[in-house]
Amino acid sequence: RTLADLRGKRIGVAGGPDGLGWLLLQRAAAEQGIDLAREARVQYAAPPLLGQALRRGQLDALLTFWHFSARLRGEGGVQTAFGLADLLSDLQLDAQLPVLGYLFPEPWAQANEALLQRFASALRQSKHELASEPAYWQAIRPLMRAEDEAVFAALRDSFVAGIPQPMDAARVADLQRLLVLTGSDPARLMPAALFQSAP
Repeated sequence: RTLADLRGKRIGVAGGPDGLGWLLLQRAAAEQGIDLAREARVQYAAPPLLGQALRRGQLDALLTFWHFSARLRGEGGVQTAFGLADLLSDLQLDAQLPVLGYLFPEPWAQANEALLQRFASALRQSKHELASEPAYWQAIRPLMRAEDEAVFAALRDSFVAGIPQPMDAARVADLQRLLVLTGSDPARLMPAALFQSAP
């Protein structure tokens, strides 16, 4: 129920010791005086293996990627203790910061500006349509390997909930702070102007 409850627990961590989720969980716990790396028993492995270990009772908690979490919830028998939004809020950051982005070498981006704008437009349109047109999900359902309705709904709803709002100056500043909190060199952060987003 709380970060303190993770003391002494067996925690499975997907993404390895440098994964964003694990770094954020440790940082949020440290704000409460908890050193999870020392006070919990941590096991790193691939998400499917960790999911099996959780099901078998070999783990008490699992930190994994959103789609593995959604699938586990859809299958039933597990519940979410903390989401990324909870950890971001604990660190006084915007709870809905985007944590997935696309990077391009600057010379290539300058030479292909029109292509990048079309790419960004296609992403925005796809996310808007998936959020507003439930029928579109039926077209991609075969690709999702959603064995039953609950798994399909959990994957769909988690994806839609994770669609970020457009960036503004305050959100860019929070995203830069997030990068520093998770180990980026403050002197080498991407300039704010490079965080592009449009409604």
